[in-house]
Amino acid sequence: MTQKLSIKKVLLAEIEAVYGTDPGPVAANAMMVSNFTMKPMASTREKRQRAYPAFGADLDQIAQKYRTTQFDIEAGASGAAGTAPLYDCVMQACGLSSTIVAETSVTYAPISTGQKSITEYFFWDGIKHTLLGARGNAKLSLDGGKLPQWTFSMSGLYADWSDTAPPAGVGAELENFVNGVEVNKANTTFTLGGVAVVFDKFEFDVGNTVIFRDRPNAAYIAQTDRKASGSITFEANTVATQDWANGVANETTYALALTHGIVGGNIISLSAAKVQLGEPSYTDLQGVLGLTFPLSFVRTVGDDEFSFALT
Repeated sequence: MTQKLSIKKVLLAEIEAVYGTDPGPVAANAMMVSNFTMKPMASTREKRQRAYPAFGADLDQIAQKYRTTQFDIEAGASGAAGTAPLYDCVMQACGLSSTIVAETSVTYAPISTGQKSITEYFFWDGIKHTLLGARGNAKLSLDGGKLPQWTFSMSGLYADWSDTAPPAGVGAELENFVNGVEVNKANTTFTLGGVAVVFDKFEFDVGNTVIFRDRPNAAYIAQTDRKASGSITFEANTVATQDWANGVANETTYALALTHGIVGGNIISLSAAKVQLGEPSYTDLQGVLGLTFPLSFVRTVGDDEFSFALT
């Protein structure tokens, strides 16, 4: 017997022209991911409780089958300004529009209608798993001294497994992914309310609500809401510099601006006009006094809580 090896795995993803319709796996759509996990089958069980003259279990009904994945992708760009990164399709499947200005920028912004879907293909040493009509949520993490990471949590319609090898040439395509760079003074600038705080950890969550429904005449994954949020831990400053606690008490909102990367083609920026801070807590940062705040990204007129630009 030949064992299946857990290290031999690859993920592909592609935008669907028609929801839930498999476009077919292509090597060029390979994703350079890490920390990959998958639930091969998520479902509900309908318990039968029949009257019977003896002990024992009745056969359960397996219902509402779907499939989930979670994975990280380094938060780099494409290597060329105005060219979408190779994980563009996954960003769009997380309820974000993709606007390309040739040779200049790619911008992702939240949308409330017209969200795209993708088909995911996960090959685990010759076993093919497919997620149709997949949509999900994205989180961005920047920790001082580490590489920035996107974390994607996706849900898709269930399809049968099969013994199928990935398309030829996947390895070469993966080498086209652009690596992220360390979060540090040289590569990263950040302001909150115009103050250049020294942050130790920053997390951003697009905050999508994603549901699965399977009813007569329709089975689909849908995004039904969005509440963007996050958290930040930074070195405490003087009250004269910024009175953060007073801002929380007075429901003040702050503009947020993050730029990571210094080489054109591999710069990512996050901007938000109205960020509300939650109740603070103190923390120890290697002997330096720090503050941690939960963050809420607030809309102004709608679909404008934040935007990402890759330049």
